[in-house]
Amino acid sequence: MKEKEQLKKIKEGDRQAFDDFCRDKLPMLLSYAGIFLKNEWAEDVVQDVLFGFWQNRESIDVSQAPRNYLLRSVYNRSLNYLKKEGLAMEYRKWNDARISLLGMEGADPDRNP
Repeated sequence: MKEKEQLKKIKEGDRQAFDDFCRDKLPMLLSYAGIFLKNEWAEDVVQDVLFGFWQNRESIDVSQAPRNYLLRSVYNRSLNYLKKEGLAMEYRKWNDARISLLGMEGADPDRNP
């Protein structure tokens, strides 16, 4: 099936056309996301992008190839994921340091009667 026909069907809500579209695009998107993220994270990001594509199917422009849109979406979501994970990691480090400090203060006989 030609891509434009497939996009028209997706826009109309044809789930089979969307499934076929995903099967076609999945290897490329996973490979691209794998440049930025670990495999399990890459899979999550690609699933999010494809789900978003399905949710916004009514606004698909069938005259435009979706490749660039999908790649840009994977790129942006990957960066957002890394940012979110980085902040979570910083918090975990701060929290671990705080717990260690509190444990040391509790063991210090000058600070703990």
